[in-house]
Amino acid sequence: MRRFALVIAAVGLVSLAACGTTVTGRAVPAHAGSVTDLSYLVSSRTAAEHTVHITYDATTSIGELTGTGQAEFTPGKVALQLDVTTPVGAVGMVLVGDKLYLRIPQSLAHTGKPWIGVDPNGTDPTSKALAAVLSEEQANADPSKTLAQIQAAGTITRTSADQVDGQPATHYAISVNTAKLLASSAVTPQLRQLISGSAARLPATIGYDVWINSANLPVRVGFSENVSGAKTTITMTYSQWGAPVSIQAPPADQIGALPAH
Repeated sequence: MRRFALVIAAVGLVSLAACGTTVTGRAVPAHAGSVTDLSYLVSSRTAAEHTVHITYDATTSIGELTGTGQAEFTPGKVALQLDVTTPVGAVGMVLVGDKLYLRIPQSLAHTGKPWIGVDPNGTDPTSKALAAVLSEEQANADPSKTLAQIQAAGTITRTSADQVDGQPATHYAISVNTAKLLASSAVTPQLRQLISGSAARLPATIGYDVWINSANLPVRVGFSENVSGAKTTITMTYSQWGAPVSIQAPPADQIGALPAH
């Protein structure tokens, strides 16, 4: 189960991708000179264009991961669907409200069902790890939400003109202070407990990059960290903002319980 948990944890780092944000109490800035400004600039658009298609690429300690998906984020509603190819087989993730469903190879799951449902109240180590992933997915989906949560710990280190999929974009490179981030409300109690209970050595800073187009919509997000000597990089590319999506929970008779071992 340890390798299974590693696969899901790696996929779960997509928690930079799908919940709703609104802009209140502050004027939207014309330009972003800080992470706070950038957060408000982006959230003014993602709150209106609240569906998106996603391409996912990652390099992790277990190998390369690639995938595609779609997301919908509105106030009080979180939905995410992701299909990822991993070194141990195809993995699927569906997040609907407070429910997380995973499709994993039977060589790892041994449930006899194509999907498993995650119990956020499970007490075994794998359930706890997956509950932390669920909690992060619920808290951190829309890139503007992530920007809002790292604003106290992040500093824009570089701004440059770039292109994403042949279209002009502005690239913001951000350095996130790990100690400040862990001390902030951006880190959920479940994730903080998971980190403190592990032997992982966290880096002093984490690199976070976001590219926004001329409409101030995120078109790419990049994340990199080096934990205990193992480097993880993740890139999410966003397209078709505002286009229809279809995200539904798997049929009940296709869902098994999380293995206990």
